[in-house]
Amino acid sequence: MSSEPLPAQYEVRPWSVSEDTFKSIAARPWVYGDESEWQRLYNANRNKLPDPSNPDILVPGIVLDIPSMEGETRSGLWEEGRSYTSLSHILATSIPEGALPAKYRVRPWSVSQDTFQSIAGRPWAYSDTTKWWNIYDANRSKLPQPDNPDLLMPGIVLDIPSIQGELRAGMWDPERSYTPFAPAASSGW
Repeated sequence: MSSEPLPAQYEVRPWSVSEDTFKSIAARPWVYGDESEWQRLYNANRNKLPDPSNPDILVPGIVLDIPSMEGETRSGLWEEGRSYTSLSHILATSIPEGALPAKYRVRPWSVSQDTFQSIAGRPWAYSDTTKWWNIYDANRSKLPQPDNPDLLMPGIVLDIPSIQGELRAGMWDPERSYTPFAPAASSGW
């Protein structure tokens, strides 16, 4: 990972200054760059809230801890005006050469018609739609209905598990070129 640290803490500012919510904070590039990761922040900071069961009540002055998402280096309190590298940039530069994606964010149906089968069939996944069960099984707990593989909602970040020891790291990047997954000759495929 990069040696340049990202902030480990953020002080909630008055609503008139920044309209801070767990979603808006999680969406900042130096936090996670993704509002859907708001629960990671909320869970790490529940005990600091006036009502721990209500994530909508953020009081200015509360110092929130920003837990590491992928082992990135974090330290210190966020400083206004300081320039920080985005988490996505740090993670992209830490991916080993030749690695296949370890994660994939489900896109809207109108963009890619994502299903477990279609994702498994992509060259950077398994190049085989029948291997969809590996992805589904690794991600059941993330689904709105864990026993329904047909209910795959946009925004869910799926883990793409290694099935034959292949190197996987990072989030799938549409701008990146990947060597297609090739099943091992001895795997019985």
